[in-house]
Order: sequence, then structure tokens, then C-alpha cells
Amino acid sequence: MAARLLMADYHHLASFEPNLARTDEAAPPVVSIITPQSATIDLFDQTAASVFAQSLQNWEWIVAEGSAVIADQRVRVLPVASAESARAPLVLFLDCGELLEPTALERLWWFLESHPEYDFVEGHSVGLRISDKRLVMRRRCGPSGVAQASNPLPKPPGKRRLLMLAPHLELGGADKFNLDLIASLKRDHAYEVTIVTTRSSAHRWLEHFERLTWDVFTLHTFLPVEDYARFISYLIESRKPDTVLIANSRIGYQLLPSLRTKNGPSFVDYLHMEDESAQGYPALSRSYAPFLDCTVVSSGHLKRRLVEAGGDPSRIHVSTTNIDPQLWDSSGYDAPAIRTKYSVPPGVPVIAFAGRLCRQKQPDVLAAVLKTIRDRGLEYVCLAAGDGDYRPWLEKFIARHRLHQIKLLGAIPSEQVREILAISDLYFMPSENEGIALTLFEAMSMGVPPVAAKVGGQDELVSPDCGILIHPGRSELEAYADALQKLLTDGELRRAMGSRARERIREHFTIDEMGTRMAELFESAAGHNRFHPETARKSWDGTQEAVLAQDSPGRFREFVATTLLLLSPRNVGLKLRNLSLLGRIFLHATKRIRLAGAFDARYYLSHNPDIRARGVAPLLHYALRGYLEDRLPNPRFDAAESARRYPGIAVNPLLWSIVQEDI
Repeated sequence: MAARLLMADYHHLASFEPNLARTDEAAPPVVSIITPQSATIDLFDQTAASVFAQSLQNWEWIVAEGSAVIADQRVRVLPVASAESARAPLVLFLDCGELLEPTALERLWWFLESHPEYDFVEGHSVGLRISDKRLVMRRRCGPSGVAQASNPLPKPPGKRRLLMLAPHLELGGADKFNLDLIASLKRDHAYEVTIVTTRSSAHRWLEHFERLTWDVFTLHTFLPVEDYARFISYLIESRKPDTVLIANSRIGYQLLPSLRTKNGPSFVDYLHMEDESAQGYPALSRSYAPFLDCTVVSSGHLKRRLVEAGGDPSRIHVSTTNIDPQLWDSSGYDAPAIRTKYSVPPGVPVIAFAGRLCRQKQPDVLAAVLKTIRDRGLEYVCLAAGDGDYRPWLEKFIARHRLHQIKLLGAIPSEQVREILAISDLYFMPSENEGIALTLFEAMSMGVPPVAAKVGGQDELVSPDCGILIHPGRSELEAYADALQKLLTDGELRRAMGSRARERIREHFTIDEMGTRMAELFESAAGHNRFHPETARKSWDGTQEAVLAQDSPGRFREFVATTLLLLSPRNVGLKLRNLSLLGRIFLHATKRIRLAGAFDARYYLSHNPDIRARGVAPLLHYALRGYLEDRLPNPRFDAAESARRYPGIAVNPLLWSIVQEDI
């Protein structure tokens, strides 16, 4: 662990070096770090590395005599290191050998600023993970005054900075695009990146993003929603980003009028797919267009739809998501060994599917089509990677129709997806809607011809010589089955299409091209930033003000929304099982108290504004659907630990754990 935390590893905080002036030298520190005991040089150096690499640089460090000498005016060596010598309103004791995550001080500080009712905060309460001991920041006196505190972080020469506002860090195409974008910007375009997430989530890909930048803030772990705007404004002042990117963050759009200033950074948003609903991201982008310098979309199709809806074509630009063909290359894989690993018999064609098992990906269509070609006598194995609320239904369908050809692998990492594609003959993705599915780029780069839906901009990627696209509609089941049959029975055509698919990726859709295009658009937006708040507000049509007003729906709307949730035919069996668990809890006084402590309705609604706007009863929504959408019942809920404790259960894990008590 210590080896990971040496100064050289903080490449995204390259300007954080001892003796480099970072803050107003006359300003009092925000926090006093106290190390009361001396230790060996090695232990002290490890702790010092993590202190100097903090994203909050406005601190003082009081260390006991006998520790190593550091030539930095913020370090005070005293005979006795104690809180009585502290100058800051906040105090944190840190033993030699103990380590701090790079954003630890900043998160602990902001938690106390946003929660004046607390006198102290422990590290695990704000999502810290790496300290072996209990880390506690305490108040020494009254509120420390965020509004007056300064923490400017100097930008190294030649560097640019991006602040990304994303909803979460989860498995999925949008987050994979964010990962690829950040990697490309850092590697090839001299960017430093700060990431802010605005929705409560398990953040299963957090470690993937932290490998690229340690400047990551999952806001729900340490802030109430009402302080999001204040904290993001502080980050803008501290990091001085050239551009702020809104990447599918609903709250990010809603905060735009508060965040944009005349001399601040440029603001850009990225849209992945078409969505005609009033709450969809394209509608939000159109409504908040006066506060955006430009909008970037994943396809020409989406740009045309935005222009048809009244968007300014000169401010809407296309940048496809793309893929790394060197990474996604099947040539280096041991196909026989992988077939053995997944119990695929020699010579049997493999159909791959990778995606979330949700309505958008139409797993019911996937299953029906695979049953049809099985009934036609075709031999195949389908390796299906992904998880979601349709999995229980899909498992029952497979069992009922004895479709042993379909192997459900659950949510798996990208490395394993590449393994599957390396032995696949076809890729099947019958989506209801898409921008351009990232998995199509992945499959084609691996030389696997796709059979997919002709929706969104997918025909901009999949040309007729490298795959087959099917129009959605009444005849889509037969059309998909015919397309799969055609390719399963013609190996020569299949291989020719796969070869052309990979060549198309290499010629037109590489990660390097995407990174260069996005960097050009960011720099153009920053260079042409002429934002005037008064002009923007005058041209704002006020549509979103009406949407925001829906955050307090009337009782009739609440009743209708909750009734529709209860009566929806979606996952009826699973819904009844969760209602049964809920009923058992309400009939038991002790379990009711446990549920009241575990489910925070205020937190759930404030961190899920779409649920608040719809007026659904928060507990019922979480119990029946929210947990399937990775929404959290409270900021401390550990979804990963719950999955480990109760493997394989489909019902709500929180309700299940409460019911199982004392049984």
C-alpha cells in the first residue's frame, strides 16, 4: 500500500511539491495535522508523501521533535505536538506510517462545513478506504468558513485542466467512454482531470478512474445535495479548469445557472443517445443551451435530431466514442483454452452479447430470437455478459424453454469481455434505442461481425459489408433470426465481414482520433468563451424552471406515480417477493426500527431528483426498483459487501438482510 502512495505516483498532482507556494501565505490554515510521535525515516517519509500530495494544500503540519526535517514553512517541529499548538479551526491526528488518500483532507473538511451539527467526522464516513486506523477530523473551535478559505492549485506549464461532472462510475458504455476520454487526454494532450459524481451509487468502476486521476469526488459520500453547487464552485476556483464537461449528469445541468460566471471556464456537454422524454439528456441540453459553449454528440444522427428540435447547428459537434484497436485485438488470445474455460465444445459457433440486462437492450428479444434459431436446428452457444433487472426473467425463460445454449455470465470486467469476443463468431445486440453502442466498436475491433438494431447512429459505424442492421418493428424477431442464421451457416461470409469490420475501426474509429477531436473541441470552446450571465438568462426559455418546479409534485401525481409502480407488469414475481419482505418487516417492531435507520428517505430523494420529480413514494421505489438501478438507501450502504454476503439473491438485499436477522 505504501509503495502506491509515494510522491512519484501522484502524477495528476504533479505541481504538489514541497516549497512550492500554493496558497495565500498570510491566510490561516484550514486544518492542523498533528503527528505526536517520531518514527523511522521510512515511516515518516511515507506519511509525508501522502500529506504533501493532498489536494487541500492550505494546512499546517505539527510534528514532534525527532522526526525528519522538512524545509516547508507549513511544517512546525515542536517538543510536544498537540492540539494546543494548532492555528487551524480543524484538527486531524496522523501517526507516522499512516497514510491519507489524496482528497482526504478536502472531503473531511467539507463534510464538517456542510454538517455544522457534527463536531467530528471519521474517514470511513466520507468514503475513505486506505487508512488502516480510524481517521478523525475534529473541530477545535467554531465553523472554519469555507467561503473565506483559499486553496488555489497552480497549474504546471503547458498543462490544461478538465472538470468532469458525471452521475456515477459504473459498468456501462457511457462510463467506459469517460475512462477512454480521460486516458487519451492525459496521455496525448497534457490534461489534468478532476471528476465529480452527482448521484448516489456503488461506483463499481471507481478504482478504474482512480488509476487515471486521484482527484475524484463522489459527492453523495460527504455532502448534502444543497451544497453541491457551493462545492463545485469551490472546485472551479481551486483547480481553475479550462473546461467543465457535463457527461450525463442531470444535476450538472440543473446547476448550470449557478456555476457559470463571466470569467470562468467554458462549459461543454456530451450526449450519447436520443431520448425524446422531457426529462432526457437531449431535452436538458436544449433547455440549458444558453449556458453551454457547445454540445458534443456521439453521432451525426443525434446532431440532426437536435437541430430538428431547434438546436443551433454551429454549436453542436460530432465526436464518436471509438475504441483502441491495439487493445481490442483477438490475435493474441488462446482460443482453445478460452473455449474450455467457458465449456464451449470445439467447432460450435459462439454468439456474444455484452450489455446491461434492461429494457433498452431488449433481452426478451434476444432470448426469443435465440430460441427461434435453436428451434430451426442451428447449433450455437451464446455467452451473455451483463446484469440488470431483467436477469430474473431471463433466467426463468432459459429454464422454461431449456435453452442451455445461453450462458449468463453476469457483470464482468472489460478484460473478460475481450476474452469472450476473442472466441466469438457473431455479436448480437437487439437494442430498443442507442446512440452508437460502445460494444459494437469493441466487437468490430475484435473482428466479430455484429447483428444489431438499426437505431440512432449505428449505421454510421456498421456498414453493410461488415455487419447486419435490422429495423425495429413487428417483424424484427424473424429478421434477427434470419440474419443470425445467414451468418451462422456461411462461415466464409462471416469471416469476411469480421475482417472488414476490424479494418473499418482501424481506419476511422480509433481512440486516438476521438481524443484529438475532443481536445480540439474543448480548446475551441475555451478559446471562444464569451459568456455573459445576463444575456444567457434573457435567452433562457425557462422550460427547465418548469421541470424543476416538478420536484415538489402534488399529492395526486404522487398517488398516480406510486400506483403505476405497483401495477407495472415489469418483474411481477420479483416485485411480489419484495412486497412480501416489506410486509414482514412492518409486522415486526424491531425490524421496522432497523429499516427506519437503514433507509434515509431525505437522502434518497435529494440524491435522485428524477424520483422526487416523479413523486414516487421513496421507500417503495427503492424496495421494488431502485436497488436494481444501483440506487443507495443511505450514503453508507455498501452494495459490494451486500452482494458478497448474499450471493445470487434477486430480491432487495437490504430488506433481505433485515428479515434474516434473528432467524
